[in-house]
Amino acid sequence: MVTIKQVAAHAGVSFKTVSRVVNHDSTVKDINREKVLTAIKELGYRPNRAASLTRRKKSNIYAIIADELLSVPYTFDIIRGAQEIAWQKNKELLILNVNETQISIDRAIQSLLEYRVEGVIYSAMYHRQVQVSDELKKIPTILANCFPAQNNLPCVVPDEVQAGEEITTALIRKGYRKIAFLNLNEDIIAAKGRKQGVINAFKRQGLSLDDLYIESVIISQPDGSELSTSRASAARIIEQFKPDAIRG
Repeated sequence: MVTIKQVAAHAGVSFKTVSRVVNHDSTVKDINREKVLTAIKELGYRPNRAASLTRRKKSNIYAIIADELLSVPYTFDIIRGAQEIAWQKNKELLILNVNETQISIDRAIQSLLEYRVEGVIYSAMYHRQVQVSDELKKIPTILANCFPAQNNLPCVVPDEVQAGEEITTALIRKGYRKIAFLNLNEDIIAAKGRKQGVINAFKRQGLSLDDLYIESVIISQPDGSELSTSRASAARIIEQFKPDAIRG
């Protein structure tokens, strides 16, 4: 295994200079930085991140608490985007997948504190309210696709009303006047917002709501699971309502 001292000797610089380059110290002279980076590449040196973590006050680690996020493919863009930004900032990204149980979340937060992460993204699988532990106040935290029930953490959430209105308006502008909207489970925030957006689009375009059909095709089951009736519903709606367009 190549050591940092071997890199220093190969580059013709001091041990401390190599350490500063490895830890992304911006005050290192460009000529010395290039020497060190060339030596690292030629020797195949790999920094010991675990050892450096014990020496530094900062961990250079960001984290995502993924609340059921890894169970659906369409949420991977959140993780991909966070990873790209972390690498741009010379940070590592720690991903902890949790479920809604408090034990799972508390354990994840404890891990973040132990790793001394510099920032946290708490992201949910779908747009909803979440219970966030006060322990996260000890770390810079932002919520994605969810909002806090009790504390004033910043959050980024989709504008469901605007999304529903823009998609429906686009259909109307293409000449469709009789539209069926297959909605999500009406108990969730996204479904309520999108439904309102669809209605807003019809009103703004001066169309009659008689030409709009809305039905929830995601139904909650007694065991907590959800059942999709979209195929059967679409066939029935086409036969009975005879829409120009169907959107989900």
